Amino acid sequence: MTGQQVPGLSGISKGVAGFAQAAANGQVSIDPDAVRGVLNKIRGAKDEVAALLRSAAGGVVRADGSFLGANQVGTAMSTKFARRGEGGEHSLHAVLQGYLDELAAAERAIETCTRNYQSRDTGSARRLGAVDTSVDL
Repeated sequence: MTGQQVPGLSGISKGVAGFAQAAANGQVSIDPDAVRGVLNKIRGAKDEVAALLRSAAGGVVRADGSFLGANQVGTAMSTKFARRGEGGEHSLHAVLQGYLDELAAAERAIETCTRNYQSRDTGSARRLGAVDTSVDL
């Protein structure tokens, strides 16, 4: 789904992409302790969306092909509703998959930011260790 426009997620996609790019360029660094809760929430949301996708994988159409009545209109509406739920460009499945992809991208970007922080922190500590801090009185 990455790279595709999912209805309702274009603003989120642009924000996550910009943040991920800034993180990849080393422009953003975040203390891992400060974002632990955010990462836990993102991972929890990913688990919930993945569970929704798994539960929807079984489909919503009954064995007789209809759940809104056995007449022609009921069968047609059942088919249309099932397509919106299970597949197709504007389906619930597509939106959930897009959301899951954006959550994963956000998680990767935050992890990159924490690695940037750790790298800068380690580099600063090395530089500080190289400075003579002794004081002659």
